[in-house]
Amino acid sequence: MKSTNKINNPHDKYFKLAFSHRDLVIDFIRVFVPNEVRSKIDLRTIKKLDTSYITEGLETFFSDVVYAVKYRTKTGIKETKLCFLLEHKSHLESFVEIQLLRYMLERWLNHVINKEELELIVPVIVYHGKKKWEKKSLRDLILVPDEYFRKFIPNFEYLLVDISILSDSEILSLKAAAKLQNSLMALRFGRDRAYVSRHFAKILNLYTDYIQSIGGKNFFDGTIVYLMQTTKFSNTEAKQVFKQLDSSLKKEAMSTYDNIIQAGIEQGIEQGIEQGIEQGVEKNTFIVAKKMVKQGFEDNQILALLTTISQREIDSIRKEISS
Repeated sequence: MKSTNKINNPHDKYFKLAFSHRDLVIDFIRVFVPNEVRSKIDLRTIKKLDTSYITEGLETFFSDVVYAVKYRTKTGIKETKLCFLLEHKSHLESFVEIQLLRYMLERWLNHVINKEELELIVPVIVYHGKKKWEKKSLRDLILVPDEYFRKFIPNFEYLLVDISILSDSEILSLKAAAKLQNSLMALRFGRDRAYVSRHFAKILNLYTDYIQSIGGKNFFDGTIVYLMQTTKFSNTEAKQVFKQLDSSLKKEAMSTYDNIIQAGIEQGIEQGIEQGIEQGVEKNTFIVAKKMVKQGFEDNQILALLTTISQREIDSIRKEISS
C-alpha cells in the first residue's frame, strides 16, 4: 500500500514546493475545481495549513499539501472551513482511496482531540504518470456477496486532475498565470528528456510575470533544479538547453545550476537520483546540505529538493551550524 518513498522522490518534492505558493493554488482551484465548489467558497480567505500533527509514518503516504478556505453565503463569509487535500501521484498506486481516507480520518481525529468542529475535506489527486489512471471508489475495492452489503462500506469522492492527458498547447492555453502553467509543464514533460531538450524555454513560458519577487525567484530556481534532476542532463547538455533562454533568464538559470555544481550535487544529477541518492548515500547528502547552508542557501524547500533530506533535518543542520 505504501507509495514510493517521498523523501527521495523529486516529483513529490517539486510538487510540494510549487503548491506551497498560495497564488498558484488559487489559480489551480479556479481552473480545475468544479464551479459547484468554487461558487461556494471565498478564495480570498484561502491559507495553507500546518500539518505537523501528522505522524511520521504518514509522511511516507502523503505530500501533505492542504489548504483551508471559508464558505461564502448570501449573507457573507462563514467561519466554517472547507479543506482541499492536494495529493500528488507520479505513477499508479494501489489503494489510493484508502490512503486518502486515512489522511481524512487523521485530520478529523485531530479535530476531535482539540474539540474543534469537523471540516469538510475535498481530496484532489494531481496525476502525471505514464499509464492511464482509472478512478475507483472504496466500494470498487471491497468484495461483497450482493448489493445489499455495499451500504456498510465507507464511501467518498475525490477530484482527479490528470495532467498526463494534456498537451503542451492545452496547458499553455489555460486561463492561468505563469507559475501554474510552468509547474504543470514541468510535471507533465519533466521526464521526457527529448521534449525538455527541444522546448526548455516553452516550459518556462511567461517567467517574467514572477521572477522579480523573492518567492518567484525561489519558484524558478526550484523548477530548474527539478528539470535537471528528472532529465539527468550532463553539465554540457544543461548549458546547451539554457541557450534557448533569453539573456537575463539564461544568467539566472546558469547561476542556479552553478550553485548546484559547487555544492557537490553534480554527481547526483549526471548519474541519476537512483544511483546518487538511493545507492550512494545518506552521509554525503548531509555533508552537501551543510555546505549549502554555509554558502547561504536560505530556502529549505529548495535545499530539500536538491539534497533529498527532509526540511526538518535541514532545520537541525541550521541549528547545529549556528550553535
